[in-house]
Amino acid sequence: MNKSFLKNKNFLLLWMGKIVSQMGDRIYSVALVWWALETTGSGLKMGIILAISAVPAILLGPIAGAWVDRHNRKSIIVSMDIVRGIVISAFAILGFLGTLQLWHI
Repeated sequence: MNKSFLKNKNFLLLWMGKIVSQMGDRIYSVALVWWALETTGSGLKMGIILAISAVPAILLGPIAGAWVDRHNRKSIIVSMDIVRGIVISAFAILGFLGTLQLWHI
């Protein structure tokens, strides 16, 4: 197997960033579901949140993949990470203020 890809700085930076991002996404997902369970006390509502959170990826994934293939991937990755950070920060602020509601999610 050719190990030259391990010497490519951009490749390593991309994958290290991806790993950190995925870990953060998983922690956020667990925290969000845990919050929903603690707030509502309902496993059904928690399951509904999990199911609904998968819908955008299922519906938009193929369309987004085709669109990304035609545009600058680096700028899309950076801009979407910024947007995702803003959304998650908004949830965190609402949570700390005690105003986060189930419908926000």
